[in-house]
Amino acid sequence: MLDFQTFSAWVVVDGQTADVFNVEHNDVRGTMHVTCWLPSEAGKNFEVHFRDLSGSPSSARVYIDGNRCASRVLRGSKKSVDVLAGLRISPSVIRPFVFSKLDFTEDEDTLDTLVSLSKVGQVEVNFNFVTVLGKDKPRFYEAHPEHKVNEKAKKGIDHQTRFGEAKNITKQVGFVKTKRIGKDVVRFCFRYRPLEVLQAQGIAPQPSASSSQRKKKRQADNQEDVKPRNLGIIVILDSEDEEQAHQPMKRIKKDIKHEVKREPTSLLVSGEVIDLT
Repeated sequence: MLDFQTFSAWVVVDGQTADVFNVEHNDVRGTMHVTCWLPSEAGKNFEVHFRDLSGSPSSARVYIDGNRCASRVLRGSKKSVDVLAGLRISPSVIRPFVFSKLDFTEDEDTLDTLVSLSKVGQVEVNFNFVTVLGKDKPRFYEAHPEHKVNEKAKKGIDHQTRFGEAKNITKQVGFVKTKRIGKDVVRFCFRYRPLEVLQAQGIAPQPSASSSQRKKKRQADNQEDVKPRNLGIIVILDSEDEEQAHQPMKRIKKDIKHEVKREPTSLLVSGEVIDLT
């Protein structure tokens, strides 16, 4: 989970909140940017959860692989958590978010393709305060095509998000027009990669060996170390080597506290979604 002031966002996979690693905070011209790394597994569905506890109306805009997938108005209730399980393509139909392997092609990548790849492998949630003006006409989103790139140009990107089969839902939403108050307060960015890639890069911790695996390793080591001179002699080991547990170093980062300055700048935003349940 990523937090800043009253805002929070997290990714849920198989009903469990996904782990995040290397959380960093950076103030960029008055907007806090919070980034992290998140393990992904091809074929797994995921959801984006977010909330605001400020008590004031705010807007959350969700981007996946650089494409805008939703815009929600939050009520600021302590019990209210918004859940985005997929791309809403009609009032009652969504297409679930699914982690997927990147598709490769032998075609040379154009500059436009390389630019679009810069956002692949990211889930972003941006928050700002708003004033709700009234009802608006419905607006839905089209599923963007899956990326196909030359393997030489993937630049460490292994996964992307595709959209699953259409799924009927019963939860109703309304659409409202809003006026932005100031700039974004915070932008959360989850960079997702396969767990083994994060482990190889030292971002995620290595899995701890089970006791049975450690026992087998000790037995294998002992067999390699002991070289009896006579096959008729049985070598008995009286003691075992002690293992030293190496705990990974933890980077402790202090949250940077900033006052949120609401600027007089205002923009009209249409098609915001507000939960009617």
